[in-house]
Amino acid sequence: MCGTTLAWCQGTKLAPFKFRHDAHRDIEFLEPIGAGLHSQVFRAKIDGQIYAVKLFRFTHHRELAPPTFFNHGLVSVDEIINNYDPFYCECRAYGRLKEVGREDLAARCYGYLLLRPDQEVELNRRGCQDFWHRRPATKGRPIRGIVKEYIPGCDVPFVFNDLPRMKRDIKALNRRLGIVNWDVREDNYRGGLLIDFSQAHTAPHMQLDFTSKLFTSASVMECCVRDQACFDNMVERWNESHPQRKFWHFFLPNAQFGINLRDKSRYRLSFYKQEGASLVAAFYDWKKNKPAKRTAAVLNQMRRIQEGRVDKATRRNAT
Repeated sequence: MCGTTLAWCQGTKLAPFKFRHDAHRDIEFLEPIGAGLHSQVFRAKIDGQIYAVKLFRFTHHRELAPPTFFNHGLVSVDEIINNYDPFYCECRAYGRLKEVGREDLAARCYGYLLLRPDQEVELNRRGCQDFWHRRPATKGRPIRGIVKEYIPGCDVPFVFNDLPRMKRDIKALNRRLGIVNWDVREDNYRGGLLIDFSQAHTAPHMQLDFTSKLFTSASVMECCVRDQACFDNMVERWNESHPQRKFWHFFLPNAQFGINLRDKSRYRLSFYKQEGASLVAAFYDWKKNKPAKRTAAVLNQMRRIQEGRVDKATRRNAT
């Protein structure tokens, strides 16, 4: 396999999986262990080691964005694919984790791979032929995959003692790495670790850009805060099903708690304006691979955006 890193855009990239014998790239698919809208996951053996290999179907760009995005030439098909195609979303997110040395924040990734035609034929014999959504435009293109750590024996996605670390992990992804997972929920955890980044927004990303002509400031703010709100919703579900062991450390003000307060004003705000909401993901300095320095000017800029006092200069300078 060639040493090309993906995705084909600015920012972080993921290197290919290192096979022991690159000329052969043998993969033994043992059994399917999961499936979703975008992918199928197999327990597989490569070079004597067991991995979780996630294989992606081909997604048409019209499935990734509304038709209005392509009006007036504001965005290209390639830009939509590089920002929203599930395979490239995972490449960019895992590439960032590797670049900054924070692979501990998720199930470990070992790189991407491209299937040989005979490997695709083997999977088609096992009933996968209709999954790939091949079109004339994708004829001859190899099936794309991501090789990940296989986490065995997890009957539940997480336990109570995992929750404090899971919250810290989300905070680190958003505020220290410029990654918004976008799909924080129980099904995307194994052993308390995130295993899915197929909808991740990794800076630089058009939905993490306050200068975007496609997204309003409110949309960018909602993107920045989405993981925090989704984590809180997941915790609410945990608390409902575990009344004897509740977790009370939320990102945002707890609406259920606020019902009992005399002053409910702080609970009526849009969630991206609430106390604790962080917009730092949109300010990640991807060229230097580090968060923006929290200077007084940057903090004031975030505050102005969050409060809706965004003038043209603020939008122009928000990078």
